[in-house]
Amino acid sequence: MTEMGRRSGGRGSRSSRRALVGATGLCGLLIPLAVFAPAQAEVPGINGDIAFQSTRDLADCCRIYTMNEDGSDVQSPLFTLQWTYDPAWSPDGTQLAFTSIARGGHSGMYVREPKTGPPGPRLEMLAQAKGRDTSPAWSPDGTKLAFISTRTGNYDVWRMTADGDSQVDISNSLANDCGCFDPFNINAQPAYSPDGTEILFTSDIADPGNNLDIFVMDEDGSNVRRLTEDLAVDAEADWSPDGTQIAFASDRDGDMEIFIMDADGGLQQMTHNTVTDTQPDWSPGGDRLAFTSERDGNAEIYVMDADGTEQQNLTNNPAEDERPDWR
Repeated sequence: MTEMGRRSGGRGSRSSRRALVGATGLCGLLIPLAVFAPAQAEVPGINGDIAFQSTRDLADCCRIYTMNEDGSDVQSPLFTLQWTYDPAWSPDGTQLAFTSIARGGHSGMYVREPKTGPPGPRLEMLAQAKGRDTSPAWSPDGTKLAFISTRTGNYDVWRMTADGDSQVDISNSLANDCGCFDPFNINAQPAYSPDGTEILFTSDIADPGNNLDIFVMDEDGSNVRRLTEDLAVDAEADWSPDGTQIAFASDRDGDMEIFIMDADGGLQQMTHNTVTDTQPDWSPGGDRLAFTSERDGNAEIYVMDADGTEQQNLTNNPAEDERPDWR
């Protein structure tokens, strides 16, 4: 998507993500951050309805920002870090999981915590392996995170507890379980079901190297089922809060568009453009979708009603704005 991926993550541009793979940074365990507390912040240092990543301050990559659902009050809660991406709000809205370049040039996952301590909220590393750990996605009860890792040599879906313990490879296959390299370069995130029993993911397991589809598996990695069977690329799935619908991106009409799949198998196309629309993310009430669109000449964060109407550009910035995640 640009680069595609929710929550799930998979959520910078393709060129930006390539730059990240070989970069080095200085993030570490429990790094104290400067206080950044806007007026009326619900959690010290973290505010806003939608988190997203943008290249607006870093031309070669990205940084996480937050904004209100009308696009106002854009802030950078992780402004002390150089490269941050793949934002994911915890279910209770008090923590922000994300990916950043860690020591040795490997990408690791972190959580911005509301805990206090000089000089303010802290940053805790959850996962760092020799490879890439990216695209965190919370379980609905906030006790676990699914993510993408290359630590076994493949792009697999992993799971860990919210404190970084019990890390296990749950997809454990030779497939590309995120569309994370050529010819796809999608970087799709996994997504938990609203009841926490299943995980959506994007994979080429049915047609290795040729096509991506949406799959679902039980939370322990068992009972893998294919949900889309189309010659087009289907990726970046996200469950509606009530569990009755799945939003995803597909190029089945010739370019990437947002679709909604109903529980009964019905399919609705929500966007109609000749450019990329991708990375759908449901609002907490299930009445709106945030997504990334290139219809204005570069990647921007849009919102629309769940029936596809009232599509609106929230970011309106010359930078690449991608991977929305609704708080």
